[in-house]
Amino acid sequence: MAAVVLLAAQASAAPAPQLTDPKGDTQVAAGDIVSATFSSGGARTMRVDLVVAAAPAESTPYSYEVRFTAGDCNYNAVLYNHPVSVLGFSKSGMGCDTASSSLPAGDAAASGSTITFKIPLSGALKKGVVVRDITAATSPSGLFSGAVLPVLQDTATTTATYTIGR
Repeated sequence: MAAVVLLAAQASAAPAPQLTDPKGDTQVAAGDIVSATFSSGGARTMRVDLVVAAAPAESTPYSYEVRFTAGDCNYNAVLYNHPVSVLGFSKSGMGCDTASSSLPAGDAAASGSTITFKIPLSGALKKGVVVRDITAATSPSGLFSGAVLPVLQDTATTTATYTIGR
């Protein structure tokens, strides 16, 4: 009976983050990356949860970015939290069909200290494809964009991968 309970708990456990970064390596907690976790967002989306040390606030304008490679394409998803949350999603690369570099609009939102990106599956982004070269970055945006100090930015990379749909 204990084995059945253990297996059920393992099956419902949240996936482990593909990317982790030490807390406190930047001076603004809302821009301090803690982790990024890729998971299935349903039949037609991939979900990326970017966790920062403190909840984003409109009074501290930041951009939250996740970059990765799938197939021969480089993808970039960005959420700007000030003045309005806007998701930018693009692709580029030698093996990409650059004629269609603007991708279907995704969705992104912040809830507490987690920024969730819901990225539509299309083109090279499809079930079974391995996502690699994962990078997360934060940086002041808006008024601060011309004079960004390194102590206000955070970047984290990993060699871990994620297979879409798993």
